[in-house]
Amino acid sequence: MIKLIIFDFDDTLCLNQKACYDLENSIAMKFGFPPIEMAVHQSTWGKPLAEVIGERIPGIDIDGFLKELKIQLPIWAEHHKVDQIPSKNYETLSKLKSKGYDLAILTARTVSESSHLFRKDHPLMQYVSRFYYQQENGFKKPDPRVFDAVLEDYKMDPSAIIYVGDSVGDGIASTKAGIQFIATLESGMRKIEDFSELKVKGFISELEEVFNYL
Repeated sequence: MIKLIIFDFDDTLCLNQKACYDLENSIAMKFGFPPIEMAVHQSTWGKPLAEVIGERIPGIDIDGFLKELKIQLPIWAEHHKVDQIPSKNYETLSKLKSKGYDLAILTARTVSESSHLFRKDHPLMQYVSRFYYQQENGFKKPDPRVFDAVLEDYKMDPSAIIYVGDSVGDGIASTKAGIQFIATLESGMRKIEDFSELKVKGFISELEEVFNYL
């Protein structure tokens, strides 16, 4: 029986790639760099930002970029330009919680990229009991040890957990940890065949379809 459902954040709870592309470009141009190529951004999407921003913006001062992002990200979120979870997804989270499922988030973001999301006054925290970000245990997807803290906190068998994510790395990490994986294809950036080498519980095109696999 499934007891815990964990969600990735970007392109799972909200479609964020284009919004993050615009935000990163605004910072790039502030530092005097040309816009990021969309193909490069998409090909590196889902990986820790500190690892790929040098590829997206060759020559950028990575520490300077990340410091500026820490300032700009909550401002953009407050002005509804990024990190906007659709009302239909909040409704899905509400229904899942009302049915007795525990809900959590596990993201590749760092704490500075996530802190505005897990404030007590953020609507997301009405439904999510825990928020796991990159620094908590030092591991990164697709390393299955990203779920070590989850398994320690919830004290439950991995077979009672489902992880919903959009990337192959999400699937590798969860399945190697013994956690069932649901792949969301809503962003259009992934196809079923991308997951052909993984054991996937199911594919969804909208978050509410998760009920089909519970």
